[in-house]
Amino acid sequence: MMQKIFFNFFIMKIRMKMSYEACVQHRTLKELFLLAILKTYHQRKRLGLVELPYPDITKKMINGIRCLCFKKLTEKSMKEEAKEKERDRIRKLGTSVSHTLNSPKW
Repeated sequence: MMQKIFFNFFIMKIRMKMSYEACVQHRTLKELFLLAILKTYHQRKRLGLVELPYPDITKKMINGIRCLCFKKLTEKSMKEEAKEKERDRIRKLGTSVSHTLNSPKW
């Protein structure tokens, strides 16, 4: 129990320090993290630790990515279309059932 309380206090203390530093620099926490990542990247690149940050991209790779994206989009649109048809079918059933329930019985 005591360890959990200490851990929570420790996390809270770190969050406060990060928030304070962001406030001093007039930035948000996201900006602070992203700028720290960029700063480290540029330092390592200057020292020669980052030679080729990006792989050589070929047309085959780009076409493969396009095909995958198109395939996912079409699958997604087909699933959404099927869901929409199911919703329409349920709505129609619901309205016909409610009409029969509300109609007077002679």
